[in-house]
This record gives sequence, structure tokens and C-alpha cells, in this order.
Amino acid sequence: MSTISLVNEIFELTRIDQERYPWLHISHTEEDGYIFIYNYGEFAFHVFYEDGLYKFGYSERHGKVFVEAVSPDLANIERLLTYTLGRNYRKHSRLPEIRIPKIHYPYKEEDIKEGFSAVYLSDHEWVLQRPDGSRVDAVFIGYRDDWNRHAIYSYIMDIPVVDLVASYLDPDGYPALHEFVL
Repeated sequence: MSTISLVNEIFELTRIDQERYPWLHISHTEEDGYIFIYNYGEFAFHVFYEDGLYKFGYSERHGKVFVEAVSPDLANIERLLTYTLGRNYRKHSRLPEIRIPKIHYPYKEEDIKEGFSAVYLSDHEWVLQRPDGSRVDAVFIGYRDDWNRHAIYSYIMDIPVVDLVASYLDPDGYPALHEFVL
């Protein structure tokens, strides 16, 4: 059992003017990790530790958790959480949207960051390979043709977590996401 302690800056994405969103409840226990419950239980995002790996997933109305990523490195899971919380933060703070990458939906295979590629471990598991041949130390769970996640993750998985958080908090997306502000 590993106790999960998220980077403190992440929690800034759950507040506007120092007040936590009234429709967001955050739960943290050693057994469950963190649960970010939105809209009074309609859906939730989960960060937890199981079988020697950190995991990120979601659930609807207190149902089964659908795991989207696993990693031995908590920072990789924090990046995915930051992306999720950051999008909500900008919307509710009335800041310009950050769209990674800054093109129109739906994304296609060629929208993955230059030099990156998705390597399939099975029909529903994939990893990101960097231009130098190394791989992001996380396994993503989803469909082969989920180019939206492939593309988005290729842009955020190498950004330090505190820089990613700061970029969502900054109106102009600095230091790391300014080129994606709409």
C-alpha cells in the first residue's frame, strides 16, 4: 500500500477566488487515493494506487471505475488529472480555452506531436514513444483509434506537473501551453 500525495499546486485548479467549486467534492483516503466528485455524484475522477501502480480513471454515479492509465510514476497520473481539472478550471474561470493541439476536432493520427507515436501493446493498451525511442512510463487504456487522447497526451506527458498546472492557471497559458490558447 502506497499513500498518494498529489502536488499541492493541483488543488488550485479546484478553486475560483480561493473558494472550492460548490459542485465539487474531493475525498482522500489511504485506501481509495483521491476522488474528485463532480455535479453531486454524477461523475468522478479517481487517482489511486493498486497492484504496485498508480492509476487514473473515471466513474459515473458511483459506479465502476474505468481505468484510463496506469504508471509506476505518480507524476504521469498527475498530468492526466491536471489536464482534466485544468479544462474545467478555465471554463469556470472564464479564461480562454486551451486546446491541445490547437486544431479542429476530431483529431487524426497525424495530429500526434511530431516525433511521437502510439505503440500498441494489445487491442486496448498503448504507450507513447518519444522521438528518441524512449517511452513514456505509462500504459494508456482505450481504443486504437482514440486519436484525441493519443494527440493530447503526446503534448502533455513530458511537461513538469507544476508547469502544467501553472499553464492552466495563467490566462495566457504560460509557461508550457501558451501556443494552445484559443
